[in-house]
Amino acid sequence: MKKTLFRDAFLATLLVFLAFNLPALLVANIPFFAPLHSTLKRIQKEYEHVFPDLTQSGRSARRLEADTLIYLVNIDTLDRTGIAELIENIHQYDPKVIGIDVVFNGKNVSFNPSLANALKAAADKSVMGTYLVTNPHGGLLEQPERTDSVYLFGKEGFANLVTREAKSTVRLFLPQFYPDYSSVSDTDSARTQESFATQIVKKFDAASYGKFITHRQEASIHSPEIIVYQRQEKGYRTFQPPDFYEGNLELKRLKGKIVLIGLLGDSTVLEDKHYSPFGNSAQPPDMNGLVIHANIIEMILRHDYVRHADGWVINVVSFTLCFLLMAFFMDAFAKQQLQFHLVSRLIQLVLVLLTFGIGLWIFDTWQIKIDTLKIIIPIVLLVDILYIYKTLALWLRKNYDYQTYF
Repeated sequence: MKKTLFRDAFLATLLVFLAFNLPALLVANIPFFAPLHSTLKRIQKEYEHVFPDLTQSGRSARRLEADTLIYLVNIDTLDRTGIAELIENIHQYDPKVIGIDVVFNGKNVSFNPSLANALKAAADKSVMGTYLVTNPHGGLLEQPERTDSVYLFGKEGFANLVTREAKSTVRLFLPQFYPDYSSVSDTDSARTQESFATQIVKKFDAASYGKFITHRQEASIHSPEIIVYQRQEKGYRTFQPPDFYEGNLELKRLKGKIVLIGLLGDSTVLEDKHYSPFGNSAQPPDMNGLVIHANIIEMILRHDYVRHADGWVINVVSFTLCFLLMAFFMDAFAKQQLQFHLVSRLIQLVLVLLTFGIGLWIFDTWQIKIDTLKIIIPIVLLVDILYIYKTLALWLRKNYDYQTYF
């Protein structure tokens, strides 16, 4: 009987995974179901954000440290001449990298020699922000919006943040952009566009950059990366333009560090204000883009990025668990049909909550993201597929003398 039980449990488990995967394949490949497919993908993406949001909301932001690697400088309302003086002053303190999250372009703006000279003098240390441009369909165009060539010195990195809606929480960023979306090779590596954050890390700490790129290659080089937020703005040491004219003694700490220049605080530039997991979508946006870039840079330098569990491991665990549960449910169903429905549903509920909880704990403890839906959905389908399999097995026994556990 046990042999028959395990065979039936195995076949029923196969039926569970068929029911789990077949609809998705049909919906994805039949044009008629395109709206449904889009909705399902959106639900899946929202679920993927649950773990980062829950763990971030329960985690206190890092406090200001005495000697941090990253310093933020607010350009406030400075014009181009003022920004030029600010860059010159920062350069005097010999930081290792100066990240400039400002695009200097415009046809109706006259050439500013002071700005050009300041940027040229700091070219060996600077990373200039650019912006990837999207087409009407949301696709990225190959040529970014960049600083005019007369000001273009040093390295470049696109500063776009991956968020589609005005009230979306910024959870992702694109580390690199490959214009033709082909695989990475020696022939197209020169065309690879680095993000603002990764370009800064590359210049500041090549080893950390290399480790992060290896991590990306093990995952998916074309997909966005989850941002593991480290601090709010108050967790970074920030400077205002007057600090550089008043002889602030703390400015000596800039030597050998990363200095990011851009908008901070109550900026009136709405495009630069974003929602972070520290904030509340019912309130105004809580974080400037420069602070988000600082979080990304610190995440990479700390090697604190999210790792994804291998898909085949999750599939093996899911199938094995479902097979054992199916065998248990089959045996219980055959012996106690009256109490089976209630007890089995309770067991399913407990296992779903337990799977979610374990996945959340693993993510919060080791920054390893598990696709728990691949375990949860088969568990939810188990009992209903069991009823279907029993009906099918009894029909086969009646008509074809099929040997079954029922």
